[in-house]
Amino acid sequence: MREYFTSGEILGAAGNGRVSAATRQDYAAAAAAALLRDEGGNVTYELGGPSFDLAQLGRTISDVTNTRVTYRDLPQEQFVDVLQQGGLAEGTARFVPRLTRRSRVVSWRRTGTTWRNCSAVRRRRSSSSCALPTTP
Repeated sequence: MREYFTSGEILGAAGNGRVSAATRQDYAAAAAAALLRDEGGNVTYELGGPSFDLAQLGRTISDVTNTRVTYRDLPQEQFVDVLQQGGLAEGTARFVPRLTRRSRVVSWRRTGTTWRNCSAVRRRRSSSSCALPTTP
């Protein structure tokens, strides 16, 4: 956030990609509640809040703090350069835009006491082990 206030910008290469975020505390509470439930079988939990794009994030920060913050979408290569100038290694800097270009919902599947991240599988819908309906 400090960088946003200093520069007045959120830099990224997300286009109109949307983020479904929640606080760490919310994620921790959801994980604890899921672990304490005795539902048996395979259950998928979709964790996140209402989705927003980075331009909306800038407007919300501006409204709440009375400090103008806008989102500036950069070409991917330019964003990689900015990240490297900020100290990220090249491989990491090239990976970050892939995370932000398209949004996805993170989901976890529990089988007994084992948890599996099914995000990529659910997006491709290639695995029946992660294709069960979402349980609220």
